[in-house]
Amino acid sequence: CRMALFSHDFLLGFGFPYPKLYQRGSVLVNPKELYALKILLWSRALVVQHALDIDGDGIPNIDDRFPTIHNTYIHIGGVALFVGLLGTALVVSRNRRRKREFERERKRRIEREKSEIIGMIEETLRK
Repeated sequence: CRMALFSHDFLLGFGFPYPKLYQRGSVLVNPKELYALKILLWSRALVVQHALDIDGDGIPNIDDRFPTIHNTYIHIGGVALFVGLLGTALVVSRNRRRKREFERERKRRIEREKSEIIGMIEETLRK
């Protein structure tokens, strides 16, 4: 019984002539078939490796939340969002504080003006 790793039609598709089979141990081996198998396994390993981590960040796709985006970009986006929100919070806080100070000053000014007006009225009534 002759055994080959690939069929004749498969090897003809790669441009190989009909292989001569050599028997090594109990398996018949052809050096050209082994070379073709090596190339096939190597390319398949590259495809599997690429499929396991498509963005090349070291995290397998099954565990990666965004497998097509490198994690560095996600982290940079998160940091930028945090800095933007922090800046917004600081500006809003500063504006609220300024508004409170302005309102206090306005109330003080109104009270001063009231006291001045009352003082002028009392002064005119004394005369």
